[in-house]
Amino acid sequence: MIMKLTIFLFLIFSTSAFSREFEFEDFMVKVTQISTIQRIDLRSHPKARRYRTILRKAAREGINFAGHYTIAIWGCGSSCAQIAIIDQIDGKVYFPESVSYVSWGGWWHEKYGYHFKPDSRLLKVFGDPNEAGAYGNYFYEWANNELRLLKFVPRDPSRPPKLD
Repeated sequence: MIMKLTIFLFLIFSTSAFSREFEFEDFMVKVTQISTIQRIDLRSHPKARRYRTILRKAAREGINFAGHYTIAIWGCGSSCAQIAIIDQIDGKVYFPESVSYVSWGGWWHEKYGYHFKPDSRLLKVFGDPNEAGAYGNYFYEWANNELRLLKFVPRDPSRPPKLD
């Protein structure tokens, strides 16, 4: 009986550890204090020059991601947004291919789009990145100037999600 209880408890706790969603606090970083905003390096990526106005505007608003980066967001149609990530230290611009844009649609009370914080390397994306056909919650870590997918939680289209 004790052995069955032990196995049961192990399965419950090990499953919950693997199924839990990542939180911003899991990827904390110190926010760099930058006195002057770095000039954007429009040669750092082929797309940077095309979006120079929105990139410059976003950079002026300051650091909003991963300690010394700024995420610039702009619309790309109905229920769609694109991003670029600007390094406020050296001015380089990154256009992450894994989530170059996200589209969404669904339940009116659902989270959607990009969610991030100035003191965290975690990027939460709710929707369908690059319209690949997999709608749900994506969790990415910003490391080595790339977004690395940590977890994908598909959304069941037949049921509205629980509100938290």
